[in-house]
Amino acid sequence: MYQDLTLTRSISHEWKRWIAECKLQNCPDQQLVDVLVQHGFDTKLASEEVANVSADPNYQAGEWVAQKLRKLNRWQKFGRHCQRFLPHLAR
Repeated sequence: MYQDLTLTRSISHEWKRWIAECKLQNCPDQQLVDVLVQHGFDTKLASEEVANVSADPNYQAGEWVAQKLRKLNRWQKFGRHCQRFLPHLAR
């Protein structure tokens, strides 16, 4: 009997990694779900996988590091800004 492959298709490691990378770049969850659906995944499965990524301890650790890097980047930009306007402090 014919079975719809999009309903039984599982999400590969590569797709899960893509979801995590996009989430770390602050892509909206719905946008990720839409892309997965466009690539043949069931909407329910796509929504569940996108939600599951946030609950994964490995993702949470990566998110923590990404937040620290963004904060460091902001401080570096601020430091460059200060050096431009207050060059005597850069000595």
